[in-house]
Amino acid sequence: MRKLFYVLFAFIALTVTAQAQETKSHYVSASLSLANSNGQQFSQSSYASIEYGIVRKGVAYGLSVGRGQINGDVMTNTTGQNLRNYFWEVRVQPTFPLGSVTGNVILGAGSYFATSDAGFIEYGVGVSKSYGDISYGLTYSNWNGGDYVTPSVSYAF
Repeated sequence: MRKLFYVLFAFIALTVTAQAQETKSHYVSASLSLANSNGQQFSQSSYASIEYGIVRKGVAYGLSVGRGQINGDVMTNTTGQNLRNYFWEVRVQPTFPLGSVTGNVILGAGSYFATSDAGFIEYGVGVSKSYGDISYGLTYSNWNGGDYVTPSVSYAF
């Protein structure tokens, strides 16, 4: 696991260094990851998140925060889990044209807050369609050992 984190950060450093002269474009995104539930309820197998990032030369670099197992009151956390269900993740997402849509590859790493877990990785592929500053996307990824389909909405600025 530690090697995967090193590879991710080395990739980020090399890409940022190679593109240091490029103009930045920012984005915010909201998404809901839906899993093959394996008998779990929707609220136990779904993950909501928001992401902020920059785009340089077709590569998005983002920081995502969210909550796993969206059951219970999200603000007061009545499930008794404190911060255990909340997570952060850094992502690198190269993009490329695919006809009328844009394709992307996702590589991410992160951890849950308030846990001693070693962390998790995410990898996957997706497509998005832009209408002005708004983009709608759909991603298939393996996140923390589970397969997810994630619809998202992004705003570029």
